[in-house]
Amino acid sequence: MKFSICGKVVPYSLEKSRRKTIGIIVKPNGDVHVKGPQRLSEERIIEFVNSKSKWIVQKHFELKSKYIEPSFKENDSLNILGKQYMLEIVKSSKRKSKIEIIDDNIVAFIPDNLNKDDEEKCVEKLYDKLIFEIALKKVPEEINKVSSIVGLKPKELKIRNFKRAWGNCSNKKVISINKDVCKYSLNAIDYVCLHEICHLKYMNHSKDFWNMVERFMPNYKNIQKELR
Repeated sequence: MKFSICGKVVPYSLEKSRRKTIGIIVKPNGDVHVKGPQRLSEERIIEFVNSKSKWIVQKHFELKSKYIEPSFKENDSLNILGKQYMLEIVKSSKRKSKIEIIDDNIVAFIPDNLNKDDEEKCVEKLYDKLIFEIALKKVPEEINKVSSIVGLKPKELKIRNFKRAWGNCSNKKVISINKDVCKYSLNAIDYVCLHEICHLKYMNHSKDFWNMVERFMPNYKNIQKELR
């Protein structure tokens, strides 16, 4: 979907859920995501989005101009648990590729017969795999820590590869967490875990839900900014 204002066209995605209010999120890369209640018609949601169009356009182009997409080239900056690492690429005649964290570097070992495009795709896949492996260890640790504080525990925890959400809590008390949260700080991971754990009690974004989040994490609004 898209809207235009002053000759500028901005695309956005629309998702409906159990939430009670309409939410507009502008991601760090400028992508615009709109979430609305299932009970509201699409027309009403679009009407609300259009009423906020000036702010959305301003935020969209402001963030898009600052955002630098990882290119997965030598000396690129990649994040793990909130820390920046410099990417080092080592080419060899070995056909098997791998990736390691060595001091302050992320070192990708790749075959020397790849062209530039395939080389970048290979490094991206290795980095993606590394984040997933870290998430498999780190997220359960943080979920258990937060669960012990809150006094609620999911029936099952899954590490997923969501494109637009940081987490999800199903009616069956199964919590799923986006592996990419492990690119961010431990505070950010704890916030996502707490957010989903609070959904074990409140399956919505009501005032009671946010009061519960704030009770256990008074500065959650500041931490939210890191994930946007």
